[in-house]
Amino acid sequence: MGTRGQSGNVILLLLLGLFVLGVVGGGIFLLSPSKVGMENRTAEEARAAYDEAVASLDRALKDPRNVQDSLERNHSSFDCLFRSDGDCRGKGGAFLLYDVSQMKRPLSNLARDSGVDSLGRACKGFPSAACPLQVETVWEPVCSGPRCENTQSIKVKAKVTLAPILENQVPLEWTRESTFTPQIALSGAASCERGGGVWANTECLTATQAAERQIASSPKGKPDAITGPAPDAREERPADPQMPPQYECPNQIVVQGQYYPVQWLTADRGQVSVPAMSCPAAGLTDVFVFQCAAKNPATFPNEGQWIQVEAVMSPPCDEQGNPVGGAGRY
Repeated sequence: MGTRGQSGNVILLLLLGLFVLGVVGGGIFLLSPSKVGMENRTAEEARAAYDEAVASLDRALKDPRNVQDSLERNHSSFDCLFRSDGDCRGKGGAFLLYDVSQMKRPLSNLARDSGVDSLGRACKGFPSAACPLQVETVWEPVCSGPRCENTQSIKVKAKVTLAPILENQVPLEWTRESTFTPQIALSGAASCERGGGVWANTECLTATQAAERQIASSPKGKPDAITGPAPDAREERPADPQMPPQYECPNQIVVQGQYYPVQWLTADRGQVSVPAMSCPAAGLTDVFVFQCAAKNPATFPNEGQWIQVEAVMSPPCDEQGNPVGGAGRY
């Protein structure tokens, strides 16, 4: 009887121990979210971020002021609109769209692998579960002539993409296309040359006036035999003094929606170096060269603006982050 009673006690203790372990294990399971539950929650948060991005982008594109503000902040992206020839053939591309009603970060992304996570925070690695959302805004010129000299309108294509997070889930995509006619504030030089004139530092001359001034300021001061004998020296017109430009450009330039300090090359030319858009992980840079030009003196006295004249873009990278090919010069 004693031996049998001890065996019963052991069995009872074992059963009690298994019961306690079951209760503790079940509690831990109930308190700890499963992998499937976490993925479902992430998917729900990502869908909410997607809906919010669609609503924000749709609202921003309904107000032309947002495109106007974005054009001024992305001057290098819209550079051809400000040049003297206005030639935007084959131009356009990605730009950062801003909402003037709020001072937050831009609504869209520039880099191919940039996006937003399920909580609406900026991330890298799109498309992935950790970076499932991307917002793109791309522009292209609407030309009124064969060479786009008088481009007045731009077409903006917007897209919001949500990459799959769960298995058997398909990507979501929302697109919209709108046309805008922004106000292009040309510099005095660009406005003059676009109208067929010749910009002479601080004033706009006709082609005839420019030719006469060039002859008058020539060191020879003598016309050739076809135009007749040289006039008396007392009748020669003195050369007009060449006044230095009465305008200044800022010490910072906005590129890709961010301010960068100017690296001065000459008195009226500078450059900025920014992280490469095509391969940011490799630590490469893109270099943009700008020329300082006067704005319309009647509207912006003594104020200059930077006009992009050259760009050296870093090559793209492979899957391992190694540059492929050489740099592109534009």
